[in-house]
Amino acid sequence: MNIEEELNSLFSHRTSGPFLFLGSGFSRRYMGLEDWEGLLERFCVMGKPYAYYKSSANGDIPLSAQLIADDFHDLWWTSDDYATSREIYAPYVKNKTSPLRYEISKHLKNKTSESLGTLDSSQEI
Repeated sequence: MNIEEELNSLFSHRTSGPFLFLGSGFSRRYMGLEDWEGLLERFCVMGKPYAYYKSSANGDIPLSAQLIADDFHDLWWTSDDYATSREIYAPYVKNKTSPLRYEISKHLKNKTSESLGTLDSSQEI
């Protein structure tokens, strides 16, 4: 049985279609995006370095993110730098993590859009 027949047989017995999972290495290599800690570090704009939050969380990265989100929440609601974002997203803010999530999403969208035009896959052949 060739690979195409094998995959067709496998997928024909599933209730959902196949999906491709790409890890963060893909986005770092081809689009120059940060990993999770790099994103958290990028959004430590409240006057304290990422190391402060990570050490305050005893190395627990999800807790570090929560601490950053707590401080970022206050900045997001008061800084003119985020006035446009507030106009768009304020009605959707559900908790203290929402502003950080919106800004990280905007950053990823903008960086991805910039990278799409410059992708060169010729080196992969």
